[in-house]
Amino acid sequence: MTNLAGERRRPSGRASEALRRPACTGLLLRAAMGALSLVAAIALSCVSCARQVQPEPFALEPWPIQVSDAMEAAPTMPQAISEILEQTNQLRRQQGLEALDVNTALTATAADFAQFMASSDRYGHEADGNTPGERARSHGYDYCVLAENIAYYLSTASPSHREVARSLIEGWQDSPGHRQNMLEPDVTEVGIGVARSIESGRIYAVQVFGRPKSEHDQFRIRNASGTRIEYSLGGAQYPLSAGHTRTHRVCRAQPLSLLDAASEARLLPSNGDTFEVIAATSGALILRMR
Repeated sequence: MTNLAGERRRPSGRASEALRRPACTGLLLRAAMGALSLVAAIALSCVSCARQVQPEPFALEPWPIQVSDAMEAAPTMPQAISEILEQTNQLRRQQGLEALDVNTALTATAADFAQFMASSDRYGHEADGNTPGERARSHGYDYCVLAENIAYYLSTASPSHREVARSLIEGWQDSPGHRQNMLEPDVTEVGIGVARSIESGRIYAVQVFGRPKSEHDQFRIRNASGTRIEYSLGGAQYPLSAGHTRTHRVCRAQPLSLLDAASEARLLPSNGDTFEVIAATSGALILRMR
């Protein structure tokens, strides 16, 4: 999937590419006040499956900007950051979700990446050669769930911090992938960075949403059927010998079902749940919550 927003030329409108789901498609919109370019990504890390979803690649054209080790610091916009946080949490509350807490490690992650893009005018989730997950870990954030939205805004006028925040939020809300990241129910924390490029005038913004690994959910499944069983959790299959119990630690709710069972019932474990597999008098296997 080619990223419209990742092309190295001055944008003529809003370009949006959602990298969170393979099914998402690019969307090109027109903006009257300025140009807004958006990209979204998500990374997952589950203790039980050790799986990470990386952002999809995007196309970049060469841009003749020399990046040195001593790049000039780009001006930040703390008032715009506050506005973005307030409007993001307002959107979540409107959808019945908890507001996000500001995390210092995620804030440093977002701020440093916004600074990098503004100082180099390189744009994309891997513009600095790292993935969102690698950047978060380098700042000491051990995550269960991690999602990232990035954007840049360019206007011929001198926009106020409210105008910048409003344009960014509206652009993210209008793009399904970005909106889904903002309304991700399994994240609890956020970090936001905004910086302006002295060279191009672009205003780069980064939202990093996270849930620390310390907040994982834990549940148990016990095999009391007297025979070896197999079950499925989130699409992965697990064997379990008779009389044994396994503890799962997961970062988000995943459906649990018993393979080769008379019933195709699928349960959704919550933190602290215990499940049991028993054999009915007919010999059929039954998965139930204790």
